[in-house]
Amino acid sequence: MNPERQALIGILLISIILTVWLVYVSIEQRPLPPEQDTTSKQTTLAQRETSRHPTVPSLPVLQDSTFRPYLATHQEFVTIETPLYKAILSSRGATIRRWFLKHYRTWNGYPVQLIPWSDTLGGFGLSFVSPHAQEIDTRWLHFRWILPTDRWAYHLDSTDTLRLQAVLDFGDGRHIRKTFTFYGDRYSIDADVQLQGLHTLIANRRYDILWNDLIKYQEWSSVDESYYAYGAISLNGDLEKFDVSDIDEVRRTHASGKIDYLAVKTKFFVVGIVPKNPSDEAVGYLSGKAYPAPNEGLYERYNIRYRLPYRGNRQENHFTLYLGPLDYDLVEPFGMEALIDLGWEWIVRPIGEYFMMPIFKAVHALIPNYGFAIIIFSILIKLLLHPLTIQQLRSAEKMRLLQPEMEKIRKKYKDEPKLQQQEILKLYQQYHINPAGGCLPMLLQLPILYSLYMLFNSFIELRQAPFILWIHDLSIPDFVITFPFRIPLFNVDKLSGLAILMAASLLIQQKMTITDPRQKALIYIMPIMFLFLFSNFPSGLNLYYFTFNIIGILQQLYLRKYSKNKITLEDLKRKPGKESWFQRRLREMQELAETQNKSIPGLPNVTATQRQKPTKSKYQRKKKRRRS
Repeated sequence: MNPERQALIGILLISIILTVWLVYVSIEQRPLPPEQDTTSKQTTLAQRETSRHPTVPSLPVLQDSTFRPYLATHQEFVTIETPLYKAILSSRGATIRRWFLKHYRTWNGYPVQLIPWSDTLGGFGLSFVSPHAQEIDTRWLHFRWILPTDRWAYHLDSTDTLRLQAVLDFGDGRHIRKTFTFYGDRYSIDADVQLQGLHTLIANRRYDILWNDLIKYQEWSSVDESYYAYGAISLNGDLEKFDVSDIDEVRRTHASGKIDYLAVKTKFFVVGIVPKNPSDEAVGYLSGKAYPAPNEGLYERYNIRYRLPYRGNRQENHFTLYLGPLDYDLVEPFGMEALIDLGWEWIVRPIGEYFMMPIFKAVHALIPNYGFAIIIFSILIKLLLHPLTIQQLRSAEKMRLLQPEMEKIRKKYKDEPKLQQQEILKLYQQYHINPAGGCLPMLLQLPILYSLYMLFNSFIELRQAPFILWIHDLSIPDFVITFPFRIPLFNVDKLSGLAILMAASLLIQQKMTITDPRQKALIYIMPIMFLFLFSNFPSGLNLYYFTFNIIGILQQLYLRKYSKNKITLEDLKRKPGKESWFQRRLREMQELAETQNKSIPGLPNVTATQRQKPTKSKYQRKKKRRRS
């Protein structure tokens, strides 16, 4: 049997054995129990916040006696529950204390809660500087709830709307009033701030909207989530991303002018403040700090401060607050779709945003299972890229057919590299082959493939979406093997099942494509490298690449075995063709090399000793006669 066919059959058998073993592992695998400290922490908070009047320890010392009587010695909580979320608001500062998303779970099974446990003051606070030059953070002050009924918990249907007010009354007509409007069918709420008669209490005629310690992590890998986490300020349509990565280093940034929104995001969720009446005099501040986490992890915390001028008397400012999933259709109405990472702004992102994403969503509309939708989507993209792929495959097939002839030349002129170069170049010209013919189609595909990589990394619909067998979440790696140590260079201690299958399919492709004995090491090096690199990729992405490779293998087999237009060397020899740009450049380089007694880059080099061997050009012989 042909040795190449034997190797191919062997690889296929190994792939089948691996698949069966992975199925067995998936049947035997048991889910890990959730961490006990997380459970106890959630239980404690739930118990604490069901009480309407818990005490507030460690109140700040206020030098300004005007505000001291308003310190919140207790809290009154209002709970609002809709089909999408459950929110808990506190009378201390009239802030948002908790925000649970009903349709999303953390990596270990709890409802997603966006406000970190460390945020004891709550979100959407307000501060200003008093006449005694002290910052007054109203998140420590007591607001009185004005509720539509005497209840403290409200349940909204998808068509319902609820309006709540909280007032901090300083007397003599001076007050701060916050109005919250909740909707049953959306993750956003309207938040209005009214300041009345505070010109004697606010010294510098400005106030700040505050939100600290955003945003709580939800995924299994803090490193992966930190990679996608950052703060952002959008100013007149231009997005400035603010990222912190150095542990314990505090960084700050700001922007002045008509701010579209301020936001903090993780991989799949976002909290944003969107001014409804942006001020030209507004200033947005972002600060952040990174902290170490267990298992070489990392988590980042960001603070938002939005500063507005206060012109005295009565002033109202209106905001939209969004606390929810980073879903393109949900955040686009607020102009926050740029927060979804889809690649380079001018090349890759438009492909993913306006082409790949709509196609993938259309496929999923017909196929509910995201895993099978990815497979069908891979086939569609492969068909789309067929004109480029087939050119690349034909170029590889031509080089494969030419390989025996090239080996003959290498053996015949093994001691004369320059002649070897010349004969190989003649061979290319004789059979009208461009050795770089497969490079351009491959380069043209790169933006599309990178766009798909970014899409599958950021597509929240794949989060916790199961496929089949051991693949229970297409947004994270499907680990099936764990080592007691980390692999050097790659820093990997786990292997993904789909990464193993993807690497096996790549190995088959390499065996079919690379026929040059001098490149034999590449057949094995590339799949091994990709195995370790892709083991940390989301399983949905590896499923896509695995399917993509399988289709590529079938294309190569069809072209080589069953195509009616199979290529032969005789066909190539008879084929009329004009000299390509690459062939012309190669010929010119060869002629220049002959005059300078040098070799062409990329072809076998000529050593100094070999240059002294008798083969000389006409130019050299004439030069020698002139000197004599």
